[in-house]
Amino acid sequence: MSSRYEIASVNKGLFNRDILASNVSTSNKKQAQDILEHFKNCNEKNPYQLSRKQLRDLSEDDTIDYYINPILKMLGYTFRKKHGDRNKKFPDIWLFSSEPEQTTSEYFQQHNLSIVEAKAYCVDLDRGDGRDEKPAEQILKYIETNTQYNPSKRWGILTNGFKWRLYSDDGVEKYIEFDIDHALEDIYELELFCAVFSNNSFKIQRGGKDNLYWAT
Repeated sequence: MSSRYEIASVNKGLFNRDILASNVSTSNKKQAQDILEHFKNCNEKNPYQLSRKQLRDLSEDDTIDYYINPILKMLGYTFRKKHGDRNKKFPDIWLFSSEPEQTTSEYFQQHNLSIVEAKAYCVDLDRGDGRDEKPAEQILKYIETNTQYNPSKRWGILTNGFKWRLYSDDGVEKYIEFDIDHALEDIYELELFCAVFSNNSFKIQRGGKDNLYWAT
């Protein structure tokens, strides 16, 4: 195993590092290049061009629109935001491998590939904003609901656009976290980020297991 895939990011017991690194595919390498080029050529609406004060003032919706959604698109997803900003029953974003056939929250809940709980750039992923339950508790709640519809849907993404965490149904203590700022400076870490978060990672294979299952 090449030592170039060192997980400099936080891996809280969620994955076996060597197996995870072995899952980096040609597709993941292309996704990493696409993300790298996106941020090299980003326009004035992209948070990467904003000052630190402007970043702190970004709303959750702006963080989703200008930062999270472009990355999700490059990772191969079709996605839909939840209906109703104050509806705490559903996650912020549902992920799909293709266009969903219906547009209701109930359909999204039953047929999603995975889910995303999004926060504004300034929100700490451990503490939250002090108004709601902690972010990790939120995403675990949504994962639990997802597994009620399909036990194989055991993953959920928590992100503020710069830090990206993947949780499973194993609880709040186990996750892997990538910092996009750092990943953009290390193409191998960016490739590993894509191996974890791309749409192929959550697709169910024969035997009812997804591609990430084998790295746990």
